[in-house]
Amino acid sequence: MLEICALFCSFFALIPFDLTTECQQVHTALEEKIPGYVWNIREIGDGNINYIYLADAKEKKVLLKKALDYARINPEKFPLPIERLFFEYKAYTLYQGSCPERIPEIYFYDQGHGILAMQYLAPHVILRKGLLAGVKYPDLAEHLGTFLGKSLYLTSCYHLSETEWCANADLFSKNVAMRNIIESLNFTDPFFGSTLNWWTSPELDAQVLEIQNDPKVQAIVQALKDKFLTFPEALCHGDLHTGSILTTENDTRVIDTEFAYYAPISFDIGMLLANFITAALAAKAHGIESNWLFCLAEDTWNSFEKTFRGLWKNPQLSVDDKLQEIWSDTLRLIGIEIIRRTIGVAHNADFESIADRNLKVSIEQRALSLARKLILEAEKLVPNAKAFEILLKAG
Repeated sequence: MLEICALFCSFFALIPFDLTTECQQVHTALEEKIPGYVWNIREIGDGNINYIYLADAKEKKVLLKKALDYARINPEKFPLPIERLFFEYKAYTLYQGSCPERIPEIYFYDQGHGILAMQYLAPHVILRKGLLAGVKYPDLAEHLGTFLGKSLYLTSCYHLSETEWCANADLFSKNVAMRNIIESLNFTDPFFGSTLNWWTSPELDAQVLEIQNDPKVQAIVQALKDKFLTFPEALCHGDLHTGSILTTENDTRVIDTEFAYYAPISFDIGMLLANFITAALAAKAHGIESNWLFCLAEDTWNSFEKTFRGLWKNPQLSVDDKLQEIWSDTLRLIGIEIIRRTIGVAHNADFESIADRNLKVSIEQRALSLARKLILEAEKLVPNAKAFEILLKAG
């Protein structure tokens, strides 16, 4: 969710901070938890929620997140619970049991100082940057689809005992502040109005009004919001977009799990696939190939479905019926995510880095049109993943 706070900078001036105290706390935690090294520490993050440090002792490198109880851009306007790193740590702990190869190694969590220490991944790059540069990652769809299948099924009510599932759902239900951000920025603000919304105006004004004044759209979005809030089906990352993934040609790691929450299985899938489709829609403007990105969305779903089917052992429910429900919700969530990335507060670089305004407007108009269709006519338009490219080209 670092993108969200970065965008808030357009509304509020950055406040200068003295890093001495924060850096000293990081030093103290490292010396206590990983003794015997001489640490050189420098801040490497540019986000506005956490401080991100690289601790380098030559023999060992450690990445550290230092949480604050406010957003650095405006402490009074955006207070945040320091406990969010606790939920990030707990999410990594559950992922360690289901798909350890797709997350960084976690070294320690220091609750007193609000510090989470983990593996420094190099030469990994943020996936969004790689995709914008036209890099193709041959194993990406398999890695992410398998991650989704394992992480969502193995933490779900269909796999865990009732005691385990209830304990997990109860634990993550306490991540209230971060859940409320998801609720507002994903399901409420773009569709029901907010002073934080912004878009390419006046060119998109008519489409925005059409979306926000459509009772059918609002009813579907409200139903999905209610399901998000009341159906703790499995552990969801909560912010699984292409900025929350680090990758190389043959390795993929999921990071930034501080928005983790027990929610419907479709939520993570819809958000991730929407970001692939957004990248595909913007590909022409960046001079890169779009077909691979369309296929990436399809192949990621197919990898998820294969993994999910292979793990399914619940005799009380048909896996085909469950996957059809997930697919239908995923399609509508793709539409919701595309719209909120175009007219909500948190845009992404796929559209925002397009220099040619006319081209940007054309792509955003197409994106909003397709997204609205997905919300209203999901299964009819896209009965299966193979229809993605056909739909998008037709749109």
